[in-house]
Amino acid sequence: MKPLTTMRIPHVGKLIAGCWAAAEDGVREKVRALYPDRDEEFITGLLHGELALNFDKVSRAGTVAKAFLSDLELVFPTITLDSLCRIAQGLIATVSFHPREIEGKTGGDLGIVVIRPDVQGMRFSGQYLTVDHDYRRGLLCQAKIFRRNSRWKGLSSNQQRTLLGKLSYFGLLLYRYADQEADRRNLKPFAWQLAHEATIQQIQSWFASDCFPDPLNSRQVIQALINGKIGTDDKELIGKDIAPRLRRSLTITIRWKDGDDPGNRVRVQERPTTVHLKQEVVVRR
Repeated sequence: MKPLTTMRIPHVGKLIAGCWAAAEDGVREKVRALYPDRDEEFITGLLHGELALNFDKVSRAGTVAKAFLSDLELVFPTITLDSLCRIAQGLIATVSFHPREIEGKTGGDLGIVVIRPDVQGMRFSGQYLTVDHDYRRGLLCQAKIFRRNSRWKGLSSNQQRTLLGKLSYFGLLLYRYADQEADRRNLKPFAWQLAHEATIQQIQSWFASDCFPDPLNSRQVIQALINGKIGTDDKELIGKDIAPRLRRSLTITIRWKDGDDPGNRVRVQERPTTVHLKQEVVVRR
């Protein structure tokens, strides 16, 4: 059995990051065709709709369940495939989006939260696995757009004050048009800048100079969030700072369809141990 740490889900992480990248392409296409020169709130709203479409597609195809099964096999190699299939079957991905109402209290205008199962082996029993349906990891963000005057709007004095102590789980989501001096129809691929090693003063200097030291793409950030490399899994911080009930947040949930929930404790079988016998060959002369 694995040690009691959060279950790794690299296959699910790769799938969700791919859905995000496809949704981002859909946003850029819609802006190009229908919605030129829109602001960051409109673009983020479009992103929610495109994510919902992509998650529905992979959920209907059973791809979420297959990816989670691959992760279960990776983490629990001694458990039979049938047992693991019973846990993974029926898993889907959904996304919800809540409008902004209290940005001033959190210092960020977008919270991104991933809710997903965490499967663990029971310490004193190889016959059961436990399932936490509500493991959470979140990232506090500011979605910013390069404005028509070719400047970024930096952090307000209130945002600077409320972000103190939160930079370890904070990042910038940056939107920019390639045709900045024309119709502003061609959104560039979204860029991210994490702030876990920065200060408020450094973040302000990034905006002023239009120079971000380590920009990442969406695949990198979403996979890193799901894989536990960025953000926080402190539920108190997530509920207070990243996704309080009345603020704008985007929540990705990996869950079971109604009727497929395996429960909180699942009885499993271990694979039979294969014993290899060494055969001694005697050669007579």
